[in-house]
Amino acid sequence: MKLSAVPLNHVVRSVEIAFGLLAALALVGAVAYFSVFSFAILAAFGYARVRLFLLFTVWSMFAVTLWLLYAQAFILHAFCRYCLFSAAMVFLLAGLIVASRSP
Repeated sequence: MKLSAVPLNHVVRSVEIAFGLLAALALVGAVAYFSVFSFAILAAFGYARVRLFLLFTVWSMFAVTLWLLYAQAFILHAFCRYCLFSAAMVFLLAGLIVASRSP
């Protein structure tokens, strides 16, 4: 079986795209964590409307975290220590939201 050579510029471009996507994902995550922090502070000071934004943000983060864990486990077959820590923090946030729901 003969392997065909892949031009180096295709490999370099693929790596650039992958790092660009990872940087964008990290930026989205940082904005999400900052938003949750801000919404939680505002909710603690009595802004009732902000609670809906907090709920939406945390559940969106939870859904994305589930997808990323699936990708690590079944597509990449590798886990990132920082990604798992972030997933644990999102699970903790979701748990706090569920536990603090008003009746």
